[in-house]
Amino acid sequence: MNRLKIIFFLACTIVAMVGCLDNTGSDPEPITEPMGISYYYIVNQSGLDLNVTYEIAFSDIDSTVAVSADSTTKIFEEGGIGGLFPPSHVLTKLSFYKSSDDSTSPILTIAPVVNENWNLTAGEVDNVAKYELVLSTEDLK
Repeated sequence: MNRLKIIFFLACTIVAMVGCLDNTGSDPEPITEPMGISYYYIVNQSGLDLNVTYEIAFSDIDSTVAVSADSTTKIFEEGGIGGLFPPSHVLTKLSFYKSSDDSTSPILTIAPVVNENWNLTAGEVDNVAKYELVLSTEDLK
């Protein structure tokens, strides 16, 4: 009976050790989630220095950024799992003010934000997108 217990113990140990051996089969494929980042720029081609107030979708947060005349300024960036985010998914409203005025009346308001108004200047390489909204003097009249 003792001999049977020892044989059973050895058999179980051998089976357990064989299961721990390195498997020479192919490695399992890693699971990757697509992550992207999108940058949003205002291209101010007018001769006016502007302040831009933007509202972020699904948030009570808004922010103001100064955009100098004849310059390009990044106003926001969004990134995360799920890919790239076009402007209409991130921004709900843009208001443009002359920085020289102390008024509360914007000279231009864009609401809702429409993707077709933005140029995708660099995109989808390594899941990075750069969206630009070009404003001319005519747009601000």
